[in-house]
Amino acid sequence: MKRTWSCETMKKPKTVVFSVVAIIGIYAANGNASDAASSDSETRFLSNVRQVTFEGRRAGEGYFNADGSKMIFQSERDPANPFYQIFLLDLNTGDTQLVSPGYGKTTCAWIHPDGQRALFASTHEDLKSLEHQKAELEKRATGKTKRYEWDYDEFYEIYTTEFGSNKYTNLTNARGYDAEGSYSPDGKWIAFSSNRHAFTDKLSAEDQRLLETDAKYFLDIYIMRADGSDVKRLTDVPGYDGGPFFSPDGKRICWRRFTPDGNVAEIWTMNINGSDQKQITKLGGMSWAPFYHPSGDYLIFTTDINGRSNFELYVVDTEGKHEPVRVSNLPGFDGLPVFFPDGKRLAWTANRTENKKGQIFFADFDDAAARKTITHAQERTGNKPASPKDGNSLSPTTAEQPGTLRDRILALIKSSDRINWNTVNPGHEKYVEFETSVDGSEGTFIQFVLRSTAHPNRKPLFLMYSIEYLFTNFTSAGFDADMTALVEIAESLSPKSKDGPLRTIYVHLMIDVVESRRSELFGAIASTFGDDLAASVEFRDLRASVNEYVVDGVRTSPRWSKHIERHNVLVGLPLKVSDTPQADSLGFALYEKSVPSIAIRPSEMQRQSNESAVPNKRVIEFISRLVGALIIDPSSPEFTPITKRKDAVVGRPYLGTEPDYRAQVEGVLLKGVKENGPAHLGGMRAGDVIVQIGDASIKDVQGYADALDKLSAGETVLIHVMRDGERVLLRVTVGAREQ
Repeated sequence: MKRTWSCETMKKPKTVVFSVVAIIGIYAANGNASDAASSDSETRFLSNVRQVTFEGRRAGEGYFNADGSKMIFQSERDPANPFYQIFLLDLNTGDTQLVSPGYGKTTCAWIHPDGQRALFASTHEDLKSLEHQKAELEKRATGKTKRYEWDYDEFYEIYTTEFGSNKYTNLTNARGYDAEGSYSPDGKWIAFSSNRHAFTDKLSAEDQRLLETDAKYFLDIYIMRADGSDVKRLTDVPGYDGGPFFSPDGKRICWRRFTPDGNVAEIWTMNINGSDQKQITKLGGMSWAPFYHPSGDYLIFTTDINGRSNFELYVVDTEGKHEPVRVSNLPGFDGLPVFFPDGKRLAWTANRTENKKGQIFFADFDDAAARKTITHAQERTGNKPASPKDGNSLSPTTAEQPGTLRDRILALIKSSDRINWNTVNPGHEKYVEFETSVDGSEGTFIQFVLRSTAHPNRKPLFLMYSIEYLFTNFTSAGFDADMTALVEIAESLSPKSKDGPLRTIYVHLMIDVVESRRSELFGAIASTFGDDLAASVEFRDLRASVNEYVVDGVRTSPRWSKHIERHNVLVGLPLKVSDTPQADSLGFALYEKSVPSIAIRPSEMQRQSNESAVPNKRVIEFISRLVGALIIDPSSPEFTPITKRKDAVVGRPYLGTEPDYRAQVEGVLLKGVKENGPAHLGGMRAGDVIVQIGDASIKDVQGYADALDKLSAGETVLIHVMRDGERVLLRVTVGAREQ
């Protein structure tokens, strides 16, 4: 077989190299809660944390069927509709199907215990739903939007549908916001939130104005039969009551209750007839989204007591006898937690993503640790990774003699119990070729063909790998792990069909390349193969010691996020995604040739963790599934130039303040300002009370939020604060951040 490029075509330095390349030519077919100071405290309860949804602008609120094999969730992933729609994800196959009509706004879906149907809230019967979609798209296109807020649209109704029927039955049929519904464990009842009474009761003039400006104030908890009959109102106090879920035995309901001013929310429970309403938390912050553990012994919920912009997950006993205990611990939003039916895993929505948009995450949950910590003080424990097990791997060799390097590699290859190699017929199946210097100083170059097929009137199908080792980097155990991984990937990609046009996908396994060599290597590969490629997948460090990976270049094609989401659901590899290829990478070199290119690499904190001599089974399976999907896809991934993210929100006003929402003052008391943020740079500090922004007097938090929405990123504004009894005038330049 004629080599397109080899070590001889590129100057080979005396120091550097441990890289592996694979080319595949394919036929297509701040409260009182208990906390921990360490940033790794969430490892007390959570392990194997991984992102599950990747497609679309954002996703959230994942809830499960009775056996935990399917998850229903909401996601913004249709370019023509900026609002959430409802999707069903099969966790056994990775298949996702649209459940809602596809237009209008939707939220809060729940699967019936029989597994055949679901409920969700939607505005699709609003005659102006398409107009609202268009208006929102136009607003987002301007790059200037308000902070993220939920829309309590009065056209929300609760619908039920059988999966695959495309038929929707309205269960509520009442003016007002009807949403946030869930089935009881026996499927006979639905609890939901509604402000319908505000549209039928006679309101005072003040309440009527309040309805027009703050419709959530009138929300209460209701219950009805699964067919929409026998509707009963369970709560009747000023302020927002919402997010009801049944206890596992179906006897109680948990929910969130806001104070009338909307600044504080706490977790409550009650009997399903509305009696015995009991406050569980008393944190004085924004505590919401409670959900029962399947045992019924404790609740998990979301709260901002660690800072208004830092929502975290906490657990608390169902009687509220003990202080809540912190579960998650990472800056940003962690909310809407839901236990799997087995109680051993957790799903929640988090913005611990590159673009800070919410997506759904899964983790293993330590129920025993949670129980102990709720009732007793518990010391933090580290997250010790499981020891890899693989009886077929060779023991590491601490020293190899240069003169035996070639023989050692050949012996390792020939020792495989799966492949019978030949060194006689170049280009034929199982052929292997070696080039090496006697002393190993220039490394060893290996090229082999695992499979080759012939097809009338077409080029032969082949899988060709080339490997380059420097003697100083070589260990027999490491080589055995890498070879095993490559063979497993190659075998999984065996051609199933010879039909369809010939497309080429380039798969590059890179263990290590010294920086001085990088541009030369990548430039040669890109110039040789770039014009003929349909896609490129690069990966590195396939050793078991690596347990978290980053996928770079996801926005080089809209196809990547779909494939990543679908196939990693089945594998469960902890992944983070990055929009662009890394500079000075093969992916970037190929991107410049308009090739959709992604790279799968260890996260920064694990770049040096490649000491294991055991292949990482999960990353091998993920790569095999991902590339295999490209093989059988009838069309190539379409290339997308990366300029600015289409879903980026540019110019959202940002000051970097942390208001004290519990303070009873006229104005807004600051309990902190972000270091080096706009407010800090403008002279604002903790203890200041904001009383005026520009020409707007600030009386409360809502007035502060409204004033912020009228600002523009980059403008300089005069802000009046009260400090030690004196009025101080400050000049602040407004910053910008994404929604």
